[in-house]
Amino acid sequence: MKLFQATLGYALRILYFLDKNEKRVVAGPEIAATLGISYKYLLKVSSKLIKENMIASEQGRDGGYRLLKQLEDISVFDVINAIEGSILLYKTPKGLQKYAGEYEIVECFTEIQNQLESYLKNISVKTLFFEKNCVPLFEGGRAG
Repeated sequence: MKLFQATLGYALRILYFLDKNEKRVVAGPEIAATLGISYKYLLKVSSKLIKENMIASEQGRDGGYRLLKQLEDISVFDVINAIEGSILLYKTPKGLQKYAGEYEIVECFTEIQNQLESYLKNISVKTLFFEKNCVPLFEGGRAG
């Protein structure tokens, strides 16, 4: 089962790279080369981060990208939402709404989804990269 696409990983690495280079505007080709992705793919991913005001693009000879927010102010959930859209763990197949047990299935998956979203909202990108241990944020099976 694959919940998220590789694009999410690239988006997180772009944010990490820009944080490590916070004192300067970083040219797109440099980011692409460092991350091992095509410049065209970088444009696709970065446009989603720009739209969500996580990074900015500066035009011109010395143009490139820079962070607009600190990594501690960007949650993993924010990045997922920007890149993947909303999380949907379960969708009732068409025509099955009336069958026995479907309500309970939907109710259960809705609760799981709510816990997952809450958990991801409590993990900053900074935590993901620098604290190396996200598990304490998830105590007793409930997001905290």
